[in-house]
Amino acid sequence: MNFVLRYTNGVEVQLYDVVKTVIGNIGVIEKILVPGSIDAEECFVADMGGVWIQENWNGKPGYLVMQADDIPGWEDTTFIRRGSSDDLLPRR
Repeated sequence: MNFVLRYTNGVEVQLYDVVKTVIGNIGVIEKILVPGSIDAEECFVADMGGVWIQENWNGKPGYLVMQADDIPGWEDTTFIRRGSSDDLLPRR
C-alpha cells in the first residue's frame, strides 16, 4: 500500500522529520501509521492512519498520535527539517 501524508505546505511526511507540533513542542515523527497496520490499530487510527510523534517535554519524551484526517492538527503542525533517529530522545 502506498500511504503518503503531507504537511499543509505540501512537503511529504517522512520518518524522523523534525516538527513543531500542534501543542507547540518540538517533536520527531517516530512512526508512520499505515492504515490497517498493527501499529495503526494499537494507536486507534486503523482506518485512516496517521503519525506517532515523540515530543520534547523539557528533555523528557512525550508522545502524540495525529490521525491522517486531523485537519486542525495538521494545520498547526510545522515541518522544520528532515531528521534522523539521532533526533529522538532516549526512552526512559
